[in-house]
Amino acid sequence: MNTCLRITNESSPFEIQQGLHLLADVDWKAADYLATKLKNKRLKNTEMIYFCRNHTGQLIGFAALLLEDIISKADFGPFLSTVYVNSSYRKQGFSYQLVNKIELFAKHIGYTKIYTITQHVGLYEKMNYHFFCQGVDDMGRDVRVLEKNL
Repeated sequence: MNTCLRITNESSPFEIQQGLHLLADVDWKAADYLATKLKNKRLKNTEMIYFCRNHTGQLIGFAALLLEDIISKADFGPFLSTVYVNSSYRKQGFSYQLVNKIELFAKHIGYTKIYTITQHVGLYEKMNYHFFCQGVDDMGRDVRVLEKNL
């Protein structure tokens, strides 16, 4: 049975340590970014990181709802951000589950739209995201910004 861990700015130190432990084994700069947010207690009121683990506690994947993402000073948001699925669990629908959890949380706290920044084509469109604009992220990469009505 899979378990989840939802971390917000109100999470306990124990939950934050669990999240940091899960992020520590992920070799991806976005995981480091989330770990820094957790360590420095910089999750904002409406931000959340959602983790999915298998029955042994191994990370399946995670995703986040963030007010700011990798395009600085964007005048839109919030963002579905840092969607990650462990390679052992890809092609099994976990990315859809993670995205759905973030969308439900965003809708529950009153958001009517959500955005994501990506270089991928196809994944988010299958989940009813639509092209919003072209942009350049903080690393200088060309990216697409997609939008979804919740």
